[in-house]
Amino acid sequence: MNRYPGMKMAAALALALAFILAGCAGASAELLDDDTNIDDGMDGLSDALDDMQDRISLWSECVPVFLHVGLQNDKAEADLTTTRIKTAVESRLRGARIYGGDSGKATMHDPVLAVQVQIVGYAFWVGFSFVQNVITLRAIENILDDPERELPIEATIGLASAFASSRAPTWEKATLGTHGGDAGYILQSVAEKMDQFINEYLRVNADACN
Repeated sequence: MNRYPGMKMAAALALALAFILAGCAGASAELLDDDTNIDDGMDGLSDALDDMQDRISLWSECVPVFLHVGLQNDKAEADLTTTRIKTAVESRLRGARIYGGDSGKATMHDPVLAVQVQIVGYAFWVGFSFVQNVITLRAIENILDDPERELPIEATIGLASAFASSRAPTWEKATLGTHGGDAGYILQSVAEKMDQFINEYLRVNADACN
């Protein structure tokens, strides 16, 4: 038996995307018209989908970002501490004016940037995860099926996102490398990924941040 009937799934997904993009800048007019060729239309559609994916991943109305830093250094081949990583990352968040504090002070609704570094011998891994509250399609389907629903759909989904949501990473990046015993190589990789996050976050949230 199909657990997610096609029509209901499509409706739920459409409503979810509409809610996520509510209040954001509207898309341009029709992608295709009599004067637009197919290639231009497909390029426009691809750009629109990329923009939608970016907003789903990073849109947060430019609220402060809380920070979690973790370090696993099995062989201690590199002289690196959690404090050094946190200083490098936190200073960049402060410079961008989006630092909210340590993750221990975050509420369940605050976005958290988790930075993890693992060192094994002369190899290292750096991972970034942007964790936010998300609402599942199952929850939206339940909203659509509720015969006693009185609020408009947008308001009902808003309430569901506040009370029936869970936390999950919406943006993730990672890199592998070798450090040759120099912790500076690792910190450089952390800084590069941090800059990438800030650039993408500020781009997606530009309207709210301004």
